[in-house]
Amino acid sequence: MDSDGVFRVMTWNMKGAFPPKVSKERIEKQVSFIDERVDSPELLMLNEVNTARREFIKKRLRKIGYSEIVDTLDWAAELGESNVPGFSDFNKVNGNLTAIHEESSLSNLTRCTPSIKEEPFGNQILKHWDTNFPEKILNAEVEYNDRKIDLWNIRTVPSNQYGEEKIKILENAYHRMLSKDFELKILAGDFNAPKDELEDCTVVSECEDKPNGLEERWCNAELNVLASDRLAEIGMVETFRWEKGCGELNTLDVSFPIQSEHPSEIAPEEIEGRRFDHIIASRELNPSNCHYSPAAFECFDGNKQYSDHAPELVTFSP
Repeated sequence: MDSDGVFRVMTWNMKGAFPPKVSKERIEKQVSFIDERVDSPELLMLNEVNTARREFIKKRLRKIGYSEIVDTLDWAAELGESNVPGFSDFNKVNGNLTAIHEESSLSNLTRCTPSIKEEPFGNQILKHWDTNFPEKILNAEVEYNDRKIDLWNIRTVPSNQYGEEKIKILENAYHRMLSKDFELKILAGDFNAPKDELEDCTVVSECEDKPNGLEERWCNAELNVLASDRLAEIGMVETFRWEKGCGELNTLDVSFPIQSEHPSEIAPEEIEGRRFDHIIASRELNPSNCHYSPAAFECFDGNKQYSDHAPELVTFSP
């Protein structure tokens, strides 16, 4: 646990989309992983948490010390029963969950559900709330000493299945985050981006050749939350690249190993794939020890992985 105000954050896609009702056994193993393999980080920001197992996973997290929990699984469940087009067209079997540990210096975790009729959106022409996946954006606030940190836990949907819904989630979260008057901010989750990263840290978006004038908008949505120069303009950093730099690294530098069939059987630095999972934070939070845990690719009970994503962990010492 934290000492002298230092705290760790973990973001992790828990692979809770399929099957529609994830086994309790997998959840038990994942919660044990959080407790035993990564030593219960003070702040969890989880994606793809299975809607049907909402109470079960919350109960298990409380058992290992996570006393304050907020989530969007209630939205996912309600929207999953909707017959309204735009919601009924999509599978609503998972959402996001954020939790803080009882031994953390963080406290009073509060879920934010702002109305488009109220400030800061009340008199604005752009409300920044136009996604069919509201359950993929979990905004919360947490107290840290005598200050507050604005938390944005997001998971974008893949564009090859849902088109521009991917960038609508990024746009919503980014613009709503900027509209709030907070000095300390953390934006984390599975962004399903970027397409690639060059050795000089250039972020390659998948915006090229998008039709109907979408290219510029798509580029902006991804680069606003990933490109170091744009993040610097708002006082934030992409924590992994900010600390580790670019080029060949002697560590795991992907979170979704789509090009390595058995990632648990090879050295972490040799695993190939995409770096989809990110922790973006205010520079003032002083991030360090940023890394992805390859242990999540290990198998239990034969060939069952904890997840197909590696969690990212970052230490903050403001």
